Amino acid sequence: MQKAITEAAGGSKSAIDALAQLGLNVQDLVNLSPEQQFKLIADRISKIEDPMRKAALAMEIFGKSGTRLLPMIQDGAKGLEAFQEQARRLGLTISTQTAKDAALLADSLDILWRVLKQGVFIIGSALAGTVRDLANAVTRTVVTITNWIKQNRELVVWVAKVAAVVAVAGVTLIALGYLVSGIAAAFGTLAAIASGVAPCWALSARCWRRWCHPSGWSSPPP
Repeated sequence: MQKAITEAAGGSKSAIDALAQLGLNVQDLVNLSPEQQFKLIADRISKIEDPMRKAALAMEIFGKSGTRLLPMIQDGAKGLEAFQEQARRLGLTISTQTAKDAALLADSLDILWRVLKQGVFIIGSALAGTVRDLANAVTRTVVTITNWIKQNRELVVWVAKVAAVVAVAGVTLIALGYLVSGIAAAFGTLAAIASGVAPCWALSARCWRRWCHPSGWSSPPP
């Protein structure tokens, strides 16, 4: 929009003609704020009934984004004011100071990013030789190992099978160890039960003898 107004002020025939089709000239706009200019032009465009002409003038004044603005300016200045009120109500507007702070933050982050990139380049150039040598050494090692595997496929397969057998055997031994531990624990429990039952059996036998021989009750216990 500002470009079209500036061009019209500079004597551009196409810009002057575009404003004229809206019933405007440079003098109507130069003393207005950008917001007022936008509302005035939007209000005039919204009154054009021919869709093709409306789109052409919107692109002439607002550039390539003109057609994307048409839904927003279709109700003219009142529609824009309704959009602004809704934005204020939803907290979507930002103050001039907030915009300046955001721009300052963006500039600071851009500077920081450039410094970091420069630091990476410097570190990279310092380590380039070492990294290159390391990469070459790793490449040679990988190539050597790959060639050896290609030449000893049967041996590699045999080693893989042995490793699988060893792994299975290891798992089996671990399971067997748990089984043996469980059996030992079971026997330990049985032994504890037996040691507790033995005195009971002895007492029962003594009672049985004395029951069968009543005279034995008067004799002192052994």
